[in-house]
Amino acid sequence: MDCPTGIVYGAGMPEKKKEQKPTAESVTAGTVPFPDSVLLIGSKLEYIPKFLRELDLQKHLCIGNLLDPTPPHWMRIRPFAIGKRLVTNGEYLKFFQARYEEAEEGGNEFFYDDPELWRMVWEDLNLQITQVTMAVLAEEGEVVEHEEVYHNAVNALDAYLTSLRMEMERLLLLQTGVYTRESSKSTGTQAIGFLKRPGKKTQRFEFTREKRLARLFSLIRLKLCKSIFQAPEREAGLEDDLIAESEDQYDDLAAVVGDIDYLLKNLRDQYLRAIDEQYRQAFIQNRHPVETMQFLQRFKLAIKKHKTLADPVAAHEIFYPRYWQRPGGERARSAIRGHRVRWEDLPIIGITLYEAAAYTVWLSETTGLDVSLPSEFEYERAASWGLKNGRIDPASDEKLIVEPCRKSVLPWEGTKDFNFYFGREGSINANKQKEYARLLNATGRKINGESIDQILGFGWQWTLDRFNESERKYNRFENPNYPVFTDIEVACAGKEDEALTVYEYEPYRSLESAYFVVRGAPDVIGGAGLTTRRFAVFPLRGYRNISFRIVIRPEDAGGDGL
Repeated sequence: MDCPTGIVYGAGMPEKKKEQKPTAESVTAGTVPFPDSVLLIGSKLEYIPKFLRELDLQKHLCIGNLLDPTPPHWMRIRPFAIGKRLVTNGEYLKFFQARYEEAEEGGNEFFYDDPELWRMVWEDLNLQITQVTMAVLAEEGEVVEHEEVYHNAVNALDAYLTSLRMEMERLLLLQTGVYTRESSKSTGTQAIGFLKRPGKKTQRFEFTREKRLARLFSLIRLKLCKSIFQAPEREAGLEDDLIAESEDQYDDLAAVVGDIDYLLKNLRDQYLRAIDEQYRQAFIQNRHPVETMQFLQRFKLAIKKHKTLADPVAAHEIFYPRYWQRPGGERARSAIRGHRVRWEDLPIIGITLYEAAAYTVWLSETTGLDVSLPSEFEYERAASWGLKNGRIDPASDEKLIVEPCRKSVLPWEGTKDFNFYFGREGSINANKQKEYARLLNATGRKINGESIDQILGFGWQWTLDRFNESERKYNRFENPNYPVFTDIEVACAGKEDEALTVYEYEPYRSLESAYFVVRGAPDVIGGAGLTTRRFAVFPLRGYRNISFRIVIRPEDAGGDGL
């Protein structure tokens, strides 16, 4: 089967209404600008206001322990503007359905299906990962290491397929004792099937799970090759390489569907053995999607829409947000007497880091702005400081005096109502209008008359920074080669005679780490939505409680490597 050359990028896409494109003015209007500043990342107990320290003693809140993983460091942060809200389903849908200008009349070439887009977010934005080691509980309780290698992934979509295949290997092969990584040889667990060819006697065949996975994913890459590989790669005999990856190829769609159904059944059995009890019933009733199974189900639906095995599949037919019911989203959901928030107005969830970054690439191309995901310090600056705190005045020759106690490390500092936060959980999935309005008010903050909603306690949010276990206490700032900001003299309030060391903040980008930092603290139990709180997640999955917001950086504000 040849790599398809006449792919119709709009296949399966709902009819696109003529919608107004985002402009530089409309996007900028949805952000709050922050000036060039010197501020604190992290904090410590002695830096928080006196009333909080007293409350900490009275209520045994252990705020010092909560702050311990993020010790304070003074940073220069360049000007930026951050989104007032998380990106919504409606905004993401515009990106998902966007056509290239030159194809607007023909209506076939979608931005989302372009392999160059997924190469950019993988390589040009320096978000690629090279490898990750997973600990797997194999048969008889043995813990083995399963190494996922991404050196050969050509872009983010290709890496996503690799990741899905690796997870299926862990579940179906390693955890069932079919093979070990040392030998990579099958030790049994064969599947019996029957091959039917027109005019020929039905043949009995045996495939191991390993072979089924191999030939299915070689087919998936072949079907998606127009969305994964760029023209020069496709013209270099790529289809022959993909076909050669598997010894046993498919003769018809029925054989593909048979493999998918077989793998889905076995994956379901494995997940039932491991799933948390609170999600078990929802999983049984297909209300708790699991990404590997969901992907296979979507691929199965996509290929069944086509008449032959040779018909191509575009990325948007399969690779869309995990909580959308179809490529066009979920706009058919009805509102009950207007009590529900419109689907278009709810934050986008269930997307990988790379899908979030792809949205910012499209928005940059469309508006001419420098749009990106925030660094974790840009997030923390917006979540915990006022506009004027630490502001650098280039016209002043005076020493800048910074005041660490002005940093808001807890969302209830203004009301002192810590009971509202402790013992509760934020919910990124609230969708009734009154509940949603209360949640926006509880998880937002006012700055100079502007509101930044969903900033704390609403849900985790993707950032550009990688997370390294050995770097969890910001020890990278102790590296003598880390850039220091020396343009002005800075001192801490109460110690004006002592100059501070101020660093030029740069997102942590080491390729040694395959995990990325998320901010926003959706679960406030025990942590009270601490503004310094950070968490690490794997970037090649879409999560129910992770969304994202944008930042805009002025052209003259310098750069952070993007």
